[in-house]
Amino acid sequence: MSDKFSKLDPPEPPFFMKLILSVVLFVLCGVAIMLMWNWFVVALGLPSIGLAHAMGIDLLISFIVTTRISMDADPFLLRWVVGMLYALCTILIGFVLHLFI
Repeated sequence: MSDKFSKLDPPEPPFFMKLILSVVLFVLCGVAIMLMWNWFVVALGLPSIGLAHAMGIDLLISFIVTTRISMDADPFLLRWVVGMLYALCTILIGFVLHLFI
């Protein structure tokens, strides 16, 4: 973030809290992938997947897509909130679309 907002940034959480929040986000992203797969891909004839498979797919996609680690990243809590909002919006929009199938 820019310098003018640096005073508004919350303090960085301790490592253990970051670890817990990261696991929560990882599981929620796995749930989102599992639901999307089971709502939309199973209808095409592929088998359904569970949470462990969905988390594995999420990990694989993250590994393939992430090409570099930014040293000038936003604060951890901001990245975590954005990740949670993406996952929750994906589930919500997917659920609404699922109702029309």
